[in-house]
Amino acid sequence: MSHEELAKYLSLKNLPESEVEFAGEIPFEAVASYRDRALAHIAEHLELPGFRPGKVPRAIALQKAGEIAVLEESVEFFIKDFYPALIAAHKIDAVGRPEIRITKLATGNPVGISVRVCALPEVTLPRNWMELHEKIPQEPYAGELPKSDPPPSPKEEQKAREYMAHSARRAKLIDSLMAKSAVAVPRVFIESEQEKILAQMREDIKRFGLSFDEYLVKINKTEETMRSELRESARRRAKLQLVLNKIAQEEKIEPDKDAAETEVKRALEHFPDAKRDLLRIHIETVLRNEKVLKLLEGEKHK
Repeated sequence: MSHEELAKYLSLKNLPESEVEFAGEIPFEAVASYRDRALAHIAEHLELPGFRPGKVPRAIALQKAGEIAVLEESVEFFIKDFYPALIAAHKIDAVGRPEIRITKLATGNPVGISVRVCALPEVTLPRNWMELHEKIPQEPYAGELPKSDPPPSPKEEQKAREYMAHSARRAKLIDSLMAKSAVAVPRVFIESEQEKILAQMREDIKRFGLSFDEYLVKINKTEETMRSELRESARRRAKLQLVLNKIAQEEKIEPDKDAAETEVKRALEHFPDAKRDLLRIHIETVLRNEKVLKLLEGEKHK
């Protein structure tokens, strides 16, 4: 039986935060076909006195590990091959690693499995998002500017006020766009943003000569408390990125490749140990976001 046919044995259930769960029972024969590979893998990684690493005979490995352990390993191998066909059959755009549970396992009987994974969510934009800029004009910045020594020249002060006014308007446009856009933000996206925020905090705290643990002691908080407090901010950041991605997709907005390459080279001069591929993805995302935000502000897309 093909993996595509086996996919029909599992039902799909939608869960909160854009998660889905596949659950059901797979014929034992589909998993049993992976038994030899599973036993070989166990034998290869088993350490026993009197045997060199990777040289434990399979019969002894089976005796030591037990049949259930071999079956569990067989399920793991089966899922690795089966998973791509499963999400394709159900037309799910999965993100992140799946969470797999064996719910029923006995020799000769159907194998119960549960596969939970985050799905790329649908993003619904407001129909008039391109007109939001017409309702939010840029207003003069009337607040105080940050103190500087020496004080800014009149020209520098004017530029600073223009920048602050532009930033304030952009923030209002983003707030309006976010309030009118609908998307169930996946948990994995929120957790990713939490990690980014915490990583930046660690870097900032390190510049002040403190370790992150010392900082937590000073503010009388645990890392888990910090993660909890950052969750809403992380959810908002993740939602904004999903919304910007949706606009970029619909409007066919792409970053300038030459500009991205220039920024990558510049960044590598300061961070030579950075992974080039990940750095390029980050820079291209920033450049694409800027184009989308300018479109939101009323500039025409070139």
